[in-house]
Amino acid sequence: LLKIKKKAIPISLKMTLIYVGILSITLLATSMLTLFGQSYVLFMQADEDITITAASVREYLEMGHPFDEEMIKMNVILPGIAVQAFNSDNKILVNTVDAANGKRWNKKERDEVTPFVINYENKLPLHIVEINGSYFYFVEQIVTVKHQSYKIHYLKAMGEQAHFLKVLSKSLLATSVLGILCSVFI
Repeated sequence: LLKIKKKAIPISLKMTLIYVGILSITLLATSMLTLFGQSYVLFMQADEDITITAASVREYLEMGHPFDEEMIKMNVILPGIAVQAFNSDNKILVNTVDAANGKRWNKKERDEVTPFVINYENKLPLHIVEINGSYFYFVEQIVTVKHQSYKIHYLKAMGEQAHFLKVLSKSLLATSVLGILCSVFI
């Protein structure tokens, strides 16, 4: 029988393969951590914007102002935040969601797709929801002022943020692949 001789792999090739493996793992891990960190920062910013708006709305109502369209003119609601408010009879008092989403929505149309919910002391639970094909950060709050209860929905669109994260992930993937190719061929 014929004996097949094994060729010894040169040490330089072994070292190159080990180096490429370590570099690949490092680049991919760094990219994943960057994406996670950026997602977290955007989520926390939305949480802060909605929390500030909710506090402003509560303060506005406690000062004796009615819940109406005037609060929009007085800049009680931060830019980028949509508000839908109902009285105790479930009648819509204020609805800026139409402008943010382009059409009306109701609870039946809202499918929650929350990967995680922030719910910690003195904060409203922040969810991610899909409404008519668009994604929003969403908070529901019940406010009672002078024996009048209001149910308020706060939303912040994720359109630009989702696009930014897609572009960032593609850029990081391209950079990682380029880095691996450079480590092999240079």
